[in-house]
Amino acid sequence: MTFSHSKDRIYLEGENHKILAFVSFPDAGGGIVDVSHTYVDPSLRGQGMGDKLMLALIDELKRSGKKAKPTCHFAQLWFERHPGYASFLAE
Repeated sequence: MTFSHSKDRIYLEGENHKILAFVSFPDAGGGIVDVSHTYVDPSLRGQGMGDKLMLALIDELKRSGKKAKPTCHFAQLWFERHPGYASFLAE
């Protein structure tokens, strides 16, 4: 499985370019991105895809030096459940 990246999105494409999973993180200014939306197709749920997306986001934050402001409910819960990644959160 290989994720694709765009300016403010990490996603997984299936057949016919159907988006099967993604995390959106538009720029919020000041070195912060707004983790505004996550989606996993029902066919992939229960397989850890949300975790994989968030870890790909962490890699992107490391690369860019930006911090995350999670406004998406899943992203908020993910950061709460993974306190080891708190250093990637905007204050």
